[in-house]
Amino acid sequence: TGRGVQLPLLVAADQFRGCGVVPPMSAAPLLRKVSSSDAVLSQDGFEHPDDMTKYEVASWMIQEAMHGRFFRLFPTHRQAYWATSRYYRFSRWSQRAMSVLLILTVFETPLWCDTHKDIWKYLTPEERCVVHGKAPASKLLMSGIPFLPPGWALLIEVTCVVIIMVKLSAGREIDNYFRPLGEVFRGPGIRRVLYLGCFVELVDALWFAFDMRAEFRVAPFVRVLLMACSEAVFPILLAFGATLVQVSKIFVFLVGTIVFFAWLAVLIFDDVTELNRYGIPVRTGFEDFGKALYTAFVVTTTANLPDVMINSYVNNRMYVFLWMPFFILTICVFMQVILATVYNSYQDAITIKLETFYTNRSRSLAEAFVKLQQIDEDDEETDETRCVGGTISQATFRHLIAVVNKASWMPHVNETLIEVLFHALDDNQDGVLTSDEFYDMCDVLQYQFDVCPRDSPIYLRFQNTWFMQTIKWLLDNHKEGPDTGPEDRFPGSPFETLMNVVLAFNSVFVIIESVYDLHDWAEPSFFLRLDLFFSFIYLFELAGKLSVWSFEEYWNDVDNRFDFVTSLVLGAAGMSVMFLSLNKGILRYLNMIRLLRLLKGLNNVESFQRICTTIWRMLTASRDVLVMNFLVVYVWSTAAVQLYGGELWQDNPKFAGKDMAYFSSNYEVFNFNDVPMSFVTLFFFTISSWLDPVVEVCSVLHATNDFKYLLSLSFMMSFYVVSPLLAFNVFTAFSIDVFCKVEEAQEDGDPDEVTQNLNKARGELARAGLVLHIGLTAELNKSKMYRSIFDDEANKQAEEIEIPPPKVVTRFQRDLQARLSDDHSYQRRRSKDFGTPREEPPEDPGETATKARLLPNLIRMHTGTLRLAEAMDRHEGESNGAPGDGPPSSSAAPKSGPAPSDAASVSQQRRLSVEGQHRPNGGISGDVNGSGIVGRITLKPPSNRIP
Repeated sequence: TGRGVQLPLLVAADQFRGCGVVPPMSAAPLLRKVSSSDAVLSQDGFEHPDDMTKYEVASWMIQEAMHGRFFRLFPTHRQAYWATSRYYRFSRWSQRAMSVLLILTVFETPLWCDTHKDIWKYLTPEERCVVHGKAPASKLLMSGIPFLPPGWALLIEVTCVVIIMVKLSAGREIDNYFRPLGEVFRGPGIRRVLYLGCFVELVDALWFAFDMRAEFRVAPFVRVLLMACSEAVFPILLAFGATLVQVSKIFVFLVGTIVFFAWLAVLIFDDVTELNRYGIPVRTGFEDFGKALYTAFVVTTTANLPDVMINSYVNNRMYVFLWMPFFILTICVFMQVILATVYNSYQDAITIKLETFYTNRSRSLAEAFVKLQQIDEDDEETDETRCVGGTISQATFRHLIAVVNKASWMPHVNETLIEVLFHALDDNQDGVLTSDEFYDMCDVLQYQFDVCPRDSPIYLRFQNTWFMQTIKWLLDNHKEGPDTGPEDRFPGSPFETLMNVVLAFNSVFVIIESVYDLHDWAEPSFFLRLDLFFSFIYLFELAGKLSVWSFEEYWNDVDNRFDFVTSLVLGAAGMSVMFLSLNKGILRYLNMIRLLRLLKGLNNVESFQRICTTIWRMLTASRDVLVMNFLVVYVWSTAAVQLYGGELWQDNPKFAGKDMAYFSSNYEVFNFNDVPMSFVTLFFFTISSWLDPVVEVCSVLHATNDFKYLLSLSFMMSFYVVSPLLAFNVFTAFSIDVFCKVEEAQEDGDPDEVTQNLNKARGELARAGLVLHIGLTAELNKSKMYRSIFDDEANKQAEEIEIPPPKVVTRFQRDLQARLSDDHSYQRRRSKDFGTPREEPPEDPGETATKARLLPNLIRMHTGTLRLAEAMDRHEGESNGAPGDGPPSSSAAPKSGPAPSDAASVSQQRRLSVEGQHRPNGGISGDVNGSGIVGRITLKPPSNRIP
């Protein structure tokens, strides 16, 4: 290998065929020729019959890219591939099992009810939930939902937990394939938490099976923990946890202000014993320091304003100087600062998440692109593209989609739409995909495509007749361009205008009928004829559309489905009135259903359409924030049922002799008797910040300074901090941000390249009489919205770590780009997982000179590796204060062998080394004037050129 220069002997056979490089003599007998372009080599450099094909590896990489994950090395054994298939299949079942557990909590019998009686028999809530000898069922307000028998609920619970544990075992199996490669497929810490949660829930279920009278169960909280640790929810909670850390700094000042005000108010009102003009003590709410703290806290929620200050302010107007500074500091300043801090910290957390997500996606797609490019290069007669590099053929793409469809964890693609997908990615329509075009692969796979025949058989049969041409003319808005279907051609057509006029007259007629009905006036006889007319006219609309459009195309639109059903119902009702003497009042009420179609007519109003689109996109983009708010309310709802279930009824002895605003204000419906009732109560807590009557009645259930009293107070305070103050504030600020971005996107109106390509494909299919329907999934819509919101900040972060776009055509270029950004973080990860790597001894000066002389010769062996010299010179120019001076001169990468003076110059300016490929920092590395640049190359020098 030379003096201190280590080169691998066992290398992939397909790496030797490019650019005239042949394998070393010592390695040639150990390698077999790869006859199929599908073959992939394992980490030892040999082909194995049980190894995955390159298509399977590439599809696996694309799947991980869709989830924002990146692995430097993938297992090549086929068993790992099938283990991954099982893992993703069980992941879907596990997600459903977690959802069933959350729903199960809603339909479980509350623990304060008779859970020990008839555990396999269904009983109504009134029969099962009774406070024996104290409160009849009529006194306890329940939601009315049916409760599962406790025995059946336990069986469902255990089944769901077993499914989750099977999924965890599948993930552990995959980790066994990744661990020898120095990679971690899923975090072992999360898996341990999930295993522990499943174990605790099983133990809790077993304990409850033996003691059905238990008043407390930990299972509802464990279920939320299992959902929180899922792959979909855990990143949301991490971002939410980051807001808790940041807001705690501001919250300290808020609490300090509340404590100071309470202390000052107690001192001021300590000796004030008189009554105000309404006969109420002036010091109400400030009798002692504890009550003063509670009053000051509720003031910050604005739940008791302005009532709290009336008692003192009406007695002496000078008390305004006590109240106003507190109002301004807490409500006008601190609460707004908390709102800004909460959203800013959440935005920072999401930006970091997106930065990591799209960086990993870029690298995973780059690896998949290289793998697919190798297939095309192996299929070529010559290997010129390997040195020039850069594209994937349509045949390779078609084969990849076929493999993707076989993988149970990948989105299924209709084989008839492969051509459409390829054209959607191919921006310049040259029949091949470059790395930039391939980067949109994940987005394209998340589109929803559907192809329908445009024309009905009736139209195809009689399209040349004047009658059919007239109907076609009425149903068309005569826009320029190809006929891409009713979705584009029907809005604004003469037929739609006519039907909107009919709907308007129908609406006026229904209003007139309602006036006659409200005043009990006798209806004229022609009202019945008009009812029948409006019943049958919509059948003619239905017949006209189906005579031109195919039923598949008609049924593809949800509005058309509604029209189809209501038109048939109204027509059948009209026939029944005429021939079966059906009450005509039924026809009138059925006709009112048709008025809902007016909302569809409002879609022609641009402002209404924009508002509806904005609201829909805002809700889909805010899904993560809504999930976070739901889980927060859900957790506290389940806890509230166990704390206050069956307690909040007026004749409860605990409330004897106490005047409670909860009962005098008829708040009994806001209780915690079951999960739905508890959820509704806490929902109003969230949107109104505080419900003081509910807090008051819950706090008097237990004696002051009792443990349960402190637990109850902590429950209410913690919910206020986590839900109204944090989670709901994030939703409020995030909704405003999303709304602004949606408005900006609608004003710009410029579609991206993928959308433009899909529109071209729609036009081509329209010429063949087909209609391509393109829909955005909720996940893709959220992804695009997140990118538009956080793109600027994420791009700044990405520029700082110098992550280039995945223009990767060779293994050298891929590793060069990857290590430009990730070498130091990978070193740290390797140090953490496998110990600190050993320090290399200082190099001998003669050895450094030898490497410097070898470097130009090695670089010339690969045409694509000229980018290394360009990158070095570019960084060198930047370090000398001349960035962006254009491309390097030809002397930076000479085409002929360098002179000794050049080698000496290189030796003086750069420290160069060649290391083994199994080291994390292997390959060629250089340091230019202190500006770190790291590249990696796997080189196989021919024996006839380098001894």
